[in-house]
Amino acid sequence: MRRGYLGFNTLIVGDGCAAQHFVGQIRRKNPDGLCLKGYIPIGQPEDSTLRLPRLGSLSDIERTLRGLAIEEVFVFPEQGEENALPLILSQCLAPHLSIRIRPSTENILLGAVRHYSVQSEPFIKLSFDRMPLWQRCLRRGFEIIGCTLAGILISPLLLYAAYRVRRSSPGPVFYSQERLGLHGKPFKIYKFRSMYLNAETDRPLLASEGDGRITPWGKVMRKYRIDELPQLYNVLKGDMALVGPRPERAYFVEKIVKTAPHYRLLFNVKPGLTSWGETQYGYAENVPQMIERLAYDMVYLENQSLTMDLKILLYTIGVVFKGEGQ
Repeated sequence: MRRGYLGFNTLIVGDGCAAQHFVGQIRRKNPDGLCLKGYIPIGQPEDSTLRLPRLGSLSDIERTLRGLAIEEVFVFPEQGEENALPLILSQCLAPHLSIRIRPSTENILLGAVRHYSVQSEPFIKLSFDRMPLWQRCLRRGFEIIGCTLAGILISPLLLYAAYRVRRSSPGPVFYSQERLGLHGKPFKIYKFRSMYLNAETDRPLLASEGDGRITPWGKVMRKYRIDELPQLYNVLKGDMALVGPRPERAYFVEKIVKTAPHYRLLFNVKPGLTSWGETQYGYAENVPQMIERLAYDMVYLENQSLTMDLKILLYTIGVVFKGEGQ
């Protein structure tokens, strides 16, 4: 690593004085094995003294991460450039990516800087998978065993629900829809059909209170969230977890990101069968409400743990038995 034969592909975001100082240090001594692939400026591009390839603009970060297999990202916002951080972070979706941000004096005084690395430079280290490995393994084992047992125990309810869907209106029993999951990859989510056939024609629509597209039996299923039970299969497949931000369609994600680009940070974790946002906020009937609910999912992102998941599952059970679904 010291001789440069091995290293971690590294992207520098920013080209100000702090970035120049950091790159100079790495060139003199590089004990952490950072292989500098290039930089992307944050503000108006000027003649840079980094002596690194310029890899585009801020909107090119995600493409650069994938194209160069970047493993480390160092962000150096200068004064007045902090507003660009949501756009920068919303594109950092590569698996196992390490992100370090050079903090401002205010961040240091507020105690936000907890990690020091690389030539003793202070950095805020971001990690979106805050659950330790042993907890993730334990959670996955519980999901596999729990979903299998639940599928067996509630099979009479599943059969009854399927029968009632068939009798409620013409059309298939199950309904599949493409949603965006981990790292923004699309997958098929499964539900019992709760609406009449061809309920959507020109564009995707969200369900609302008193929605005439919902069948009478569909209203019962949605009230007690019976229509979501086929997603136990999604959890077994590994597309979803029991707990995590609810997956959305690409159409709505594009609308949300225009106002709240940090929404894409949720793609760093698996979507869930239930979520903190859904238990505390409830169903969102439009994009502004989806953005309001996002605050709860961001809290979950920052506080992932088995205890948090258990708390959300208990809240969900309460919602189901109270019939507070929609």
